[in-house]
Amino acid sequence: MLMSKLNPTVDFIEYLQYIYKDKGLSRNTMLAYQSDLKSFAQYVADKNIDRQEISRYLSNLSASGRKPSTVTRTLASLKGWCNWQKASGISASDPSESLQGPQKAKYLPQILTVSEIELLYQAGTTTKEKLIVELLYGAGLRVSELINLSWANINVERGNIKCFGKGSKERIVPIGKQALKAIEDYRKELTKRRRKKIA
Repeated sequence: MLMSKLNPTVDFIEYLQYIYKDKGLSRNTMLAYQSDLKSFAQYVADKNIDRQEISRYLSNLSASGRKPSTVTRTLASLKGWCNWQKASGISASDPSESLQGPQKAKYLPQILTVSEIELLYQAGTTTKEKLIVELLYGAGLRVSELINLSWANINVERGNIKCFGKGSKERIVPIGKQALKAIEDYRKELTKRRRKKIA
């Protein structure tokens, strides 16, 4: 299966807009795909793109010491783009079909013990730091969810938080008494700061 020579500026921009706006992938994922596709474009230069060329590129990545997870993501980027080209009628074929990435190594997740969490909490010197630990550990928020959290999404009365995770997916997370106390302590500190500024 063969695709014609590509023009990265023309061929990639529309696809990246599609996965970001239409498919709802995160900006970080979109930027990772963009990086993968640009590197591939530099590799193939003015060659025609076929299954062997993609396979050769992935083999070169592995040989250069790239992690299996990076090679697998690159293949996913190329597969998504080739599939979109075919579905959009830009290309008559998809040269990435049937290509498989390297086997991904499986690792057991590393978790903190209760005593380690306690030490982490005690190491917090400000109400903000203690709140961060409570929301990550006590409520189980992801780092990306914590970064994008706003006061409007915290419902103290109901004891929950509205989070927006991967692909802007919404989920409601219950929070316990300790996390609620940490929220209240941080709010009080912010109020004191505002009053000092006014005075």
